[in-house]
Amino acid sequence: MELVRVSQCTLAFAAACALPAGTISLNFITPVVREFCLMHGMCDVRRDTMVELLSTPGRAVMVAIGGAAEALLAAPGTTHLILNKRKGFVRVALTTGAHLVPVLSFGENDIFDPIAVEKHSIIWYTQQLTKTTLGFCVPLFMGKGLLGYPLGLLPKPRPLVTVVGKPVPVPKWQGDLHSPEGRQLADKYHTLYVTALKELYNQHKDLYALDRTSSLKLVA
Repeated sequence: MELVRVSQCTLAFAAACALPAGTISLNFITPVVREFCLMHGMCDVRRDTMVELLSTPGRAVMVAIGGAAEALLAAPGTTHLILNKRKGFVRVALTTGAHLVPVLSFGENDIFDPIAVEKHSIIWYTQQLTKTTLGFCVPLFMGKGLLGYPLGLLPKPRPLVTVVGKPVPVPKWQGDLHSPEGRQLADKYHTLYVTALKELYNQHKDLYALDRTSSLKLVA
């Protein structure tokens, strides 16, 4: 059993690996979107769903922990992650005994140019409200246009490379995860995972992040 935690992931990568990708509950009550998610093997990212799936031997689930907050940080040449306080996926791993697999996709932040939004502006408040109420938020961006036009909503032709690190083994623990001992275990394996993720980035950054303006950074 494996919980594939990713900072940034593509649906194509999940499909290629035959892994169900976790997504927000709203997608499963929205017409058309629900059918799209089911067609591509996606699943609800709620804790009970994750535990149910990972309780079956041989199953794995891909989860983008940073979610909407991390999407708003996307910018060319950067890898900014929301991870420091996100420990729910570690508790799921402890509940099921699933391994944590670090995965990074290089180049995804380079296929669109973000449109800067001033903090505390109307657009910024709208994005925050959308993120809080709906669980997701679409950043403002500009890409490539049709027929060679420089502006549009199509992604720029940039290479996308996804690298997979070694699994971090996590023991199955049946105690109270909110007890002092449980929190200590969650902190321990969260630290091990973050270390493995940083090592994965440093191992490949000189091959696949040549145009980076900064190294991997945990901003929250």
